[in-house]
Amino acid sequence: MQMKNIFDPFIQEKGFVILDGAMATELESRGADLNHTLWSAKLLTKDPELIKQVHYDYLIAGADVITQPVTRPVLKVLQSMAILVNKLLN
Repeated sequence: MQMKNIFDPFIQEKGFVILDGAMATELESRGADLNHTLWSAKLLTKDPELIKQVHYDYLIAGADVITQPVTRPVLKVLQSMAILVNKLLN
């Protein structure tokens, strides 16, 4: 069974898909402090309304797809866990 492309409806309707813009750049321009290794995780917990507003504004501007920068926090958590496990075992 072939998996359906989630972008097909957009492409069929207008021939292209519009993605959101640079999240970090937009958050910073709105005053968010991104000087933290886990800046996206920090903002998700400290100021989720700001992230919601940026997503909303991208949708109002015409984006079909919005994304969330969560890869870095997940990798950092996994790295921290690996370090902790290593310390516990040695």
